[in-house]
Amino acid sequence: MIAIIRQVLISGRIFQLIFMVVTIITIFWYIEAIKRGKVVTLRSIPALDAIDEATGRCAEMGRPVHFTPGYTQGGLYNADMGPQVMAGLVILQKVASSAAKRGVSIIVSLNQPEAVPIAEETVRVAYANEGAVSPPKAVRFISTEQYAYVAGVLSMYLEERPAANVLMGFFWSESLQFAEGSNYIGAMTIGGTASASQMAFFAASCDYFLFGEELFAARAYIEKAPDLLGSIVGQDILRILILAITVLTWLAGNFKYTQLVSFLKM
Repeated sequence: MIAIIRQVLISGRIFQLIFMVVTIITIFWYIEAIKRGKVVTLRSIPALDAIDEATGRCAEMGRPVHFTPGYTQGGLYNADMGPQVMAGLVILQKVASSAAKRGVSIIVSLNQPEAVPIAEETVRVAYANEGAVSPPKAVRFISTEQYAYVAGVLSMYLEERPAANVLMGFFWSESLQFAEGSNYIGAMTIGGTASASQMAFFAASCDYFLFGEELFAARAYIEKAPDLLGSIVGQDILRILILAITVLTWLAGNFKYTQLVSFLKM
């Protein structure tokens, strides 16, 4: 422990250490404050609010709702893509619960074999909580190959004719294929991804779109748990702090505030 502290102090990372401590304290303070009754207001996220509208549309038309968390190379173990798929599977719980309330069947298309038991249990529990039985073969593993997976989903569109498609997770070029395929069959489309290269395609082709970090904030928005809300609020406060530090850094560098520069370099 002494060696680690010495390394941090010697390497000029004191300011980073201070910021890390402030981050931890801020998040835990807000978590405890919310547990004690502090009211936190979250802005509306239309894409999540529209899930009930989508399943209601499916119920009116007597057709299923379809969900997919997208494509990843290396499955859930990919450090860049896997977290977005897991965030999408959290939203699956909301979609399945909404479908179960309205007596709607759900189809889940997967590219990741290790996600199959997670999705199956999520769907089963969501339907059981509403006093219903999950549809047979609701969760379908398509393929680990990108365009075999794409072909399987688009084929399902034509065969099953879902009235709504929820695309939440990590997507590559298949984003536009899925969204436009959904439009082709007249389905309502709700998309969401933090993939920078695909957000514009979803924004242009989906009825509702979950933008960037909203994908990761979805669980807090849906469940309203104090630990999740506290983390969201704490992170927002820290974003403001980072912006303030950025401005201070600019001022220090341009107006030769040597003491401030020395502090930021600690």
